[in-house]
Amino acid sequence: MRYLFFAITALIFTHTALASSATSAREIHKTYSELSSLPLQSKLYLSTPLECLAATIYFEAQRQAPSGQFAVASVVLNRAQHPNFPQEICGVVKQGYPAAGKRCQFSWYCDGKPDRIANTKVWKRCLRIAYSVLTSEYFSDPTSGALFYHASYVKPFWVSEMTPTGKIGDHIFYTSVRLQRTNSR
Repeated sequence: MRYLFFAITALIFTHTALASSATSAREIHKTYSELSSLPLQSKLYLSTPLECLAATIYFEAQRQAPSGQFAVASVVLNRAQHPNFPQEICGVVKQGYPAAGKRCQFSWYCDGKPDRIANTKVWKRCLRIAYSVLTSEYFSDPTSGALFYHASYVKPFWVSEMTPTGKIGDHIFYTSVRLQRTNSR
């Protein structure tokens, strides 16, 4: 627990967090209270920024240290602030559903497995991290602006078009030179 507190404290500087312009701190706190009391095997509905971000941390990085979980959260926030991606957290998480003929941006979202909480202790940690990111006035991005990542044990086809920004936990993080050029016009 001391490590988690240190990780949260160390990362809360320089990068303005994005929850949603329509989501107030009071709404996030209410949602946090509801989500933190979910029983084991609860189904997630992905209807709020907090739930979408916590679910992405849970399903993408639940076995990682808090630094890796903060890094995954950073990619979601970076995308929500980038003009080439949806501007809301749930939109980023749900982008590209295969039924619509598009690849998913986050593999957990369309892997065909039920999105249920299997470990309440880990879920609560992921939820605390998402909550701290969304309610902090400043949040330091440990990925240096990454918009993409993948597990270190796979080699996706798109890696050759990316610029690595670092490795945190089991993930390698990237930005896109093509998207940077598009964004700077």
